[in-house]
Amino acid sequence: MIRRNAFGSKLPSNLPGIMYKIIRFAGAILLTAVLLVIASRASRGKPEFVSHYDNGYKFEMTTVPKFAEHSRVRISLNITGPLSDEVQPVLRFAKSETDDLTAIDAYRIQPLIMADSTSGSYFAELSTGARGGRILYYVQVQDAKQQPLASFRMENGKPFFVKYFGDVPKVVLLPHIAFMFATVFCVAMAALHALSVIRGSEAPQEMLRYLLWSAVLTFIGGYPFGFAMNWYAFGGLWEGVPFGTDATDNKTQLLFVYQLFAVLIGLRSLTGGKMGRDIFSARTLGWYGLGMLAVMLFIYLIPHSIQFSKELTYAFCYGFIGFWALVYLYGWLRSRAAA
Repeated sequence: MIRRNAFGSKLPSNLPGIMYKIIRFAGAILLTAVLLVIASRASRGKPEFVSHYDNGYKFEMTTVPKFAEHSRVRISLNITGPLSDEVQPVLRFAKSETDDLTAIDAYRIQPLIMADSTSGSYFAELSTGARGGRILYYVQVQDAKQQPLASFRMENGKPFFVKYFGDVPKVVLLPHIAFMFATVFCVAMAALHALSVIRGSEAPQEMLRYLLWSAVLTFIGGYPFGFAMNWYAFGGLWEGVPFGTDATDNKTQLLFVYQLFAVLIGLRSLTGGKMGRDIFSARTLGWYGLGMLAVMLFIYLIPHSIQFSKELTYAFCYGFIGFWALVYLYGWLRSRAAA
């Protein structure tokens, strides 16, 4: 029986397959958009409204986490409570030209300037230095003897900060964003193919191709363009393990490690049997392809600008890399013994 549309024209015999590909493509686009929205909302590099009560004083402020280098940054906040000529708010701040905060000896004091007495609005202006440096600050209410009556810091007790950044050329920024988008899309497509591989209705080759492309795109966008982004924005090149503890660089590195692992375990299927071997079954390869989406989601849920301790960062990164290296070695030895 010949299938025809409403106008009498013949329909392609492979229409169900074409429709399935369109649906899969649309699903990958949607999944990509969802992941990028999650990453955007999880970012801590954006201004945030914070409020705090201490000893009868209420502090409210919208943070300024980063500001242009060699300029003047204005820190504004509202303070309500028993203030007078004898009881005044001050800004305590320190500057560091690097991320090495242990080099800070002491915090200097700068009185806050009243902007509006009716609303309790105050501000202070500070000069920023070269990109990569930062200002750390917190607010205190002091009495006439400069004894603190209340203080305003981050929820974890650490001071607020302003990090200086430079201007990133569009020729660097736009490709970096494009490669990031393309990476997420390839991971999403690989995950949708992985569902079919797990069900046994599809060979893993197409899934592995998308994983390979995601690895290539991550490398280009995260390393050459990532180096350039870091240089123009913060004056450095790379701060991932073992060269540093920057969370953003390490997230890129861990993502790339898992992508390489996922490609290597299915190298035979990827190359059409021309090289390497599949060290796990096709269904298991599908689970690892789906795991790529889980790894990316986990990485994106970590706030973009959060920083962990040096010990925790090194332990987690080396542990992650070592774990997947051992999984690969186990599978390789197992498949070799079975050959």
